[in-house]
This record gives sequence, structure tokens and C-alpha cells, in this order.
Amino acid sequence: MKYSAFEVSKRVFYEHYEKKGTAEGQRGRIEELFDGEMKADAKHGIKFDYRPSIDLMFLAALDNEARKAGDTQLATKVQNLVESTVDKFYTKMFTESLPEKTTWGNAGNIFYPIKAMVFIKFFMNGSKKGTPMMKKVDEIRMKCIRRSMELYKTSIWKGQQVGTIQEIVKAKKPFTPTSGSGNIQAATVLNAVSQLSGPLALNSYLVGNQLESFTVPTDYSLREDIADMGNYLYEMCFGNATRRQCNYGGVPDTINRAEYVISGYSAWVAGGLAQTGHGTVYPNNFWERPASAFLTRVPQFFKGFQDCFNVFGFLPDTTRAFGEDKWHTTQKDHILYPPDTTPYMYTLAYYGDQSMIDWIDYKTMRNGLKDPARKFADNGIDIVPGEAIIEAVIRRDLKDPTLRAKTGQAFTTRGIEGLAAGMFKRLSFND
Repeated sequence: MKYSAFEVSKRVFYEHYEKKGTAEGQRGRIEELFDGEMKADAKHGIKFDYRPSIDLMFLAALDNEARKAGDTQLATKVQNLVESTVDKFYTKMFTESLPEKTTWGNAGNIFYPIKAMVFIKFFMNGSKKGTPMMKKVDEIRMKCIRRSMELYKTSIWKGQQVGTIQEIVKAKKPFTPTSGSGNIQAATVLNAVSQLSGPLALNSYLVGNQLESFTVPTDYSLREDIADMGNYLYEMCFGNATRRQCNYGGVPDTINRAEYVISGYSAWVAGGLAQTGHGTVYPNNFWERPASAFLTRVPQFFKGFQDCFNVFGFLPDTTRAFGEDKWHTTQKDHILYPPDTTPYMYTLAYYGDQSMIDWIDYKTMRNGLKDPARKFADNGIDIVPGEAIIEAVIRRDLKDPTLRAKTGQAFTTRGIEGLAAGMFKRLSFND
């Protein structure tokens, strides 16, 4: 059975976001993130990450859907939670100066808030336009964009001497690791670029075109930067084989190229490309797919994921290169980190293809069932009859504190962002 993204999101809200008490596990996801995990997490020294931004994207889209459905009770609860969360963001951004403390190495802390504020401004325009909250949303959005572009134009990645991030992107230079783990560095460079180009593109379309006066993408002052980043990702993932940054094309390893593919980063890069297309070609309606060349590569990422699943029987977290039509190798000893990560693919919902979601749901269900005989049974999820598979995915990292700490809520965040993108693109999810 299929459920609309709104139906699923409504159930997810009441299970995980609504405050039911003061004990751990009852305070609601956002309060527990801000007052619990992030308060205790000193990673990067700024005690903040991208997760609450994904929550805000989800909530903003949910408010729009609830109002369309005439569910005023849900809309009011969502709006109140968004407003209190924006206040927390505002404190982080202005009182605690989060953007100023952010470097390119943890730039998701300000890239993702751009997208969150764009979603709020667009989807909650009908309920909160002209309010003090929207003024804060605009201040946060613009401050994060300014700092993001400063980092893009001035940052040199972890001691590299090949130029700033912007210079590397404009010249389409393969990133050459000189220290540390070149594989993870190369993967995170591509991922970070995609997580900046995507929010900027959505800001151009959803705010500039849909709410303000932009008629064509070139009306936006950052349009050239969006195109440069999209072209860089396009070239480094699928361009000339001697210049590819990661082995998405299935070519042999070289010093300039990551030796393996990380499925989580790959899914984010694919989703980022789908978002980036909104800043170079405006669709007529937000739920439609832009006629941008950047989106033509998303199905190739998807095909790579499918072929990998067919070879190994699951999607490994980390393995060797996948190609445009098939995975580079069928040698199972090339699986470097094996737990099944098929739910990471929910970030491809930004592409707006229902058949992709159907495949992800089915394969997640097939490999998610608990089976003590399976080598990866600890990665299983509890499928409950009468609910969508993605609901079980979201719950999986939240039900067990040990697992939640181990995974960083990787399944939960991808699932929640998948629902946000699903409401954006009017998709459905399967049981």
C-alpha cells in the first residue's frame, strides 16, 4: 500500500516530535537534540550539526501540507515547534556566532541551515509571512549564505596548496590528497560542494523566483557559482576518466582519485545535484523536475546503487568504484565496510521519481527484516504492519541509545530528509 508523504510525515511527527513528557525519549526530537545530544557533543568544538536543519525542513513542508488538508490542529503544533526552534537557531547564529566559528571542514553546520530557512520561508509563507519569526529566518538565511561564500572563496582544504575551494571548482581540478585519508577527504570535498550548491539553488528558485522578483536564474547574483559547483560535480563524478575525483565511472584507482565509494556521500552528492538543477533552470512548478543537465546524472547514481545491490545482495556502506552502468567489481572482498545502507538513498527523493522510491522501499524492506542468521542482522529494522517502510527506518536509530550514538542517526536523518523532499516533490512511500 502507498501512503502520501504527508500521511507518513503526520505519523512521524506525532511519534517523534510531539512532546509527551519530560523524561528522555518523551521530550520530542528537537528538544532532545538541542538540550541533549548536541549539548553534550563537543565535536568540532561548536556543539552543533546539520540534524536540526533537516528537522526544520521536514516541519516546514509538513505545515504546508497540514494547512492544505485543513488539519489546523497539526498545523498549529508544527508552527509552534518551528518558531521555538528558529529561536534556538537564532541564538546559535547570532549570540554564539556559529557561522564565524565554522570552517569548510564542518560547513554543513551553516550550509544546511540555508536550506532549512529556505524551506521555512517558502512553505510557511502562507502562515507566517511578515511575522517576527520570518524576520529571524531571513537574517539566519542571509548570514549563513554570506559566511558560506566567504568559506568557498577563501578556504584551502586541510593544508592543500592547489588553491581555494572556489579555484579548484572553477578549474575543475581533481583534488590531490597529500595527508591523512585521501579517500575520505576526496569524498567530503565533493559532498561539501554539493551541500552548498543545493541550498543556494533552492534559495534562487523557491525564494528568488517563487516569492520575489527573479524571472530567470541569472537574476540571482550567485547563479554563476551554482553552475560552477554543478559543473565541478558533473566533471569529477562522470567526466573525462583521467580527471574524475571519485571512481563513479568505474576507472582504475589513481593517486588523484579516491580508492573507494562511500554510499552515504554518494547519495548526498546525487541529491545535491538534483537540488542544484533548480538554480540553473527554473521549473514551472516546485514539484516538477527542472530541465537541467545536472539532473541527468542522478539516474546514473541510482543505477550504480541498483547494480551494487544486485551484485552483493545489499548496498554496502563502503566499497570499490561503481560505474555508469555497472559496479566496477564483483569481488566481494572489495566490500570495505559491509552493513546494508540502502535507506541512505532516500536523499534521492529530490529527483522526484516515484519509481526510485518504490525500489528503495522494497529493497529496504527485503533486507531490513530481523534475521539472526544474517551477518548484518544488527542493521535490521522493525517493520510494523500498516506503516510505511521509511517510518521504521526513521525509528531504527532512535529506539536504541547505543545504536543512536554509534550511527549518528544516519538512517533517521536520511529518512526525515527523504520525507521533506517527498512532500516537496509530491511522492508516496510504501508499506
